[in-house]
Amino acid sequence: MMVWVAAIALVVLFALGLKGFKVISSSRQVISLSKTVMSTLQDKSMTDLEKEKVMQKYSLEFFKFFLIILLGCAAAVGIPLALIWLADLMGWVSLQAVLDLTLSIPFLVLTTVLATFAVWLMKKRG
Repeated sequence: MMVWVAAIALVVLFALGLKGFKVISSSRQVISLSKTVMSTLQDKSMTDLEKEKVMQKYSLEFFKFFLIILLGCAAAVGIPLALIWLADLMGWVSLQAVLDLTLSIPFLVLTTVLATFAVWLMKKRG
């Protein structure tokens, strides 16, 4: 039972980490910036030199978001994993058993259904 609690905590903390470390909002901003880049490239009123200067600015923005997303994902995975590892060191739960459970078909199906329901619920609430 403790393995299930730890595995669920691992998934929940990962999801909260994605939001807390701004991975989700940064991903949305990357999509928005990509649309802006495409409209800039298609702007016939700008010269190639003007477009190049704007693109250099956008490339810095993309790199900033790349770092935010990379480090945010690393933290979102690493922190919950470190907590489970500490629980393993204390003898509360086996890290290997938790990882094995998270890769099992029943757990993957359950978390997929629950995550889909959670996203649907959040969208319904606005």
